[in-house]
Amino acid sequence: MNLNDCTRIAYLLSEHRVPDPIVKAFFTLDNRIESEYELFEYVQDRSDKVLELANQYANEIGGENWCLRKDKKDLYKTCLDRAQKEVHGTEGE
Repeated sequence: MNLNDCTRIAYLLSEHRVPDPIVKAFFTLDNRIESEYELFEYVQDRSDKVLELANQYANEIGGENWCLRKDKKDLYKTCLDRAQKEVHGTEGE
């Protein structure tokens, strides 16, 4: 199994939230799968935090039904930029 195969397997395991015993079984096939999986999980966790925080900010600013506003794109972009800056330490592009 080459590194590209390990990366693809790790991505699939992370993206589809496979049960833990199955994930651990794949780790026994090749040690590189685990390290690649951990990287994908790390990135996914940070992305989830950004989205949760952006939604929280949007609710605080625009209320619970902020998505019904005419300026929802601008509002959410502002909230997303703020959340990215807080989680990643940089502003989104």
